[in-house]
Amino acid sequence: MLISNTPKSFKDRWRTPVDVFKTLDAEFGFKLDAAADKSNALCKAFLTEQQDALKCDWNNEEAIFCNPLYSARLCLGLINFTYRWNYL
Repeated sequence: MLISNTPKSFKDRWRTPVDVFKTLDAEFGFKLDAAADKSNALCKAFLTEQQDALKCDWNNEEAIFCNPLYSARLCLGLINFTYRWNYL
């Protein structure tokens, strides 16, 4: 089992490695980072925690990148949002 040395206050601010993002971006052409802040955004356009991506209308955007937050409460919110967006 891996043990994280990342301080708890930073766990939800960790971003996808840039090389991984670039590979995905080359295929999908992301226009929006849906879970970011000014210090870790991978797209010019991004949604912050205060803007709450789970309450935003994403229909006007093209390809959207989201490296979800890993807090249990936030993961459950993202799963619920994704289900409602796709099936309801």
